[in-house]
Amino acid sequence: MNDDIFGENQTPEDKFFQILCSMNKDVVRNELAKLFEKLVVLEKLSDDVDVEKKIRAYKYENAQQLERMLQNLYLHITADMIAQHE
Repeated sequence: MNDDIFGENQTPEDKFFQILCSMNKDVVRNELAKLFEKLVVLEKLSDDVDVEKKIRAYKYENAQQLERMLQNLYLHITADMIAQHE
């Protein structure tokens, strides 16, 4: 995934970390807090001893889809941070 808006050889992940370093600390903190909150809730909802095994299997079986989803997440979070920064 490489669009003109990211420049040559730059991914949404690259852009996310570039912007992350220049963002207001409170904006970054809010976005990370939202992510951690989701993670905690998902872990609680799963309450399955085999979750780690299922995660590893999913990552292996769906590597390309997972990468696309991850890059989309980077795009979404970057856009949210930029919107809060304005």
